[in-house]
Amino acid sequence: MGASGVPITDCLLDGFEIETDHPSGGFFGPRLCGRNFRRLLEQHPTYIDPLSSLAGAYMVNFFSYRQPHWNPDLDYAHLRPEQEKIPS
Repeated sequence: MGASGVPITDCLLDGFEIETDHPSGGFFGPRLCGRNFRRLLEQHPTYIDPLSSLAGAYMVNFFSYRQPHWNPDLDYAHLRPEQEKIPS
């Protein structure tokens, strides 16, 4: 599931490793997110989707590299009752 809620198929680049700063294997904070994104773009091949009007679009999804997606050290359990009110 992508960040927008739309189902996606992960496409990961062979040989590309994310730099991590957390025991969970994740990466958090603007500096490391930016550095990892830049490294991903530097390794990303030129890509043209013949069914898209956007030439040079991405074939990978940066969010697919975020495992876990959110820092497990931050507890937002107090928000759960409000989140459950939102229809899915």
